[in-house]
Amino acid sequence: MQLYYAPLACSFASHLLIREAGLPVKLVPVSLTRKQLDTGADYVTIAPKGQVPVLCFDDGRLLTENAAVLQALAREAAARGSAGYLPEPGTVASDEVLEWLSFIGTEIHKQCLYPVFQRDAPEPVKAWALDLLGGKLRTVARRVAEQPFLAGDRFTVADAYLAWALMLCEQSGVGFQGVEGLHAYWTQVKARPAFGECLAHEARLYRSLA
Repeated sequence: MQLYYAPLACSFASHLLIREAGLPVKLVPVSLTRKQLDTGADYVTIAPKGQVPVLCFDDGRLLTENAAVLQALAREAAARGSAGYLPEPGTVASDEVLEWLSFIGTEIHKQCLYPVFQRDAPEPVKAWALDLLGGKLRTVARRVAEQPFLAGDRFTVADAYLAWALMLCEQSGVGFQGVEGLHAYWTQVKARPAFGECLAHEARLYRSLA
């Protein structure tokens, strides 16, 4: 399998899960601004949506969208003996993971972070989205104040997605210092070896592929 990803973009979540589970997935970096691979090849000819992440299976099938890619990677991890990133379907734990995966994708990523970091978004829209982000993060903070991770005591695909969102906030200076209850969660996520490896790897590539 191959993962097409852009440094520090939302594909960070899939990259993080690959490192967490030790999956043998080839990482293929992409410049989203130029829509090119690092080889200069046209990315849109590979992935017509022109976005990341894109997971390419061994049979050539492509899968897009964060929530779908993360679940596919979690199933691959389970097949290789690393269960827990996505609990058994139909269980309460699975429902909770999907609930938070949806919340992060729609409420935090697309509703808040997307307009904040769009260069052509009007400034009032950015300010509105940034103000809204605080409330969304407080919802997350209340959840992780009750338990170590979003869906209990294990790091799941929902936490991988949230890790990207919090990383983007911190790296860009948007910050979330005023959100009480996130510090302990964020500290333990950043301390995970896979997170540090993922961030170091993508930060090195960011300038060359921006």
